[in-house]
Amino acid sequence: GAAALVLALVFNYILAYAAGDRHDVVRTVSSISPGVTETEYYTNNEANDDQTVVYAVNVDLSQNTLITGYKDYDTSGTWGMQRVREQAAAAEANRRVNIVAAFNGDFYNMGTGEPSGVLVMNGITVKSLASAQEKNWFAVTEDNKAYIGTGTLPENTVEAIGGATMLIKDGQINVSESDTTKNPRTAVGIKANGNVLILSANGRQEPFSSGYTYYELAEKMLELGCVDALNLDGGGSATYLAQYAGTDELVLANSPSDGQERSVSSSLFVVSNSEKTGVFGSAIVSPDNEVY
Repeated sequence: GAAALVLALVFNYILAYAAGDRHDVVRTVSSISPGVTETEYYTNNEANDDQTVVYAVNVDLSQNTLITGYKDYDTSGTWGMQRVREQAAAAEANRRVNIVAAFNGDFYNMGTGEPSGVLVMNGITVKSLASAQEKNWFAVTEDNKAYIGTGTLPENTVEAIGGATMLIKDGQINVSESDTTKNPRTAVGIKANGNVLILSANGRQEPFSSGYTYYELAEKMLELGCVDALNLDGGGSATYLAQYAGTDELVLANSPSDGQERSVSSSLFVVSNSEKTGVFGSAIVSPDNEVY
């Protein structure tokens, strides 16, 4: 048993290196809700002097969906800014849903809060693609399937959010290694099985977490199985909140580089479709201390 565990750990370590120059030092898996799992990665380079802390949330769309949000869940096109947690609370009240994970969304005008790309909320076009500066998008259709693309939105789109750099396209990394600028990052990707992966990387907090370049971000998304991936707003805007299993409150999970949560433009939320039955489902055991 012990030998098998050691072999598994070594094998994981070797596999991690195969994805690029970075490797996973620690992986911690946390349950959020049925079909929603967070994996926290402490990643580093070969010299072990460039640590970045990353959260990857895997969303099974057979049990969950994704919706977009805005300040006070306002679909009128009146621009403004609000922290992700307040946007989530407004969306829950308006849509009568249970949001179990919440992320910052699109790039935006920091003076007005107007998103740079398209914004569709519950079938209402808040900002059209025609008026968008960025033409890349993440969208969810009426049949609860997710898409990432450029230009025309899919038919029957009910939720859509803009993004800037296309990180992965058709299973291939779509960015250059030449840009070595590291930042906090938020990205959304779609896996081959249709699951959605949303990633939040802490940054600008050396030596705790330096952040990712676009290429490192794309490498990580590819390693985690994404066939398409889109970069969302990062920097001080990068925010990730989670409602962990057994709790009923969204708590800040990442470490924003401003030292506090920033008021942002749009948001992206994971909505759980699971209903409380009163029947025992599962138990989660958490240690008091973790020692590596």
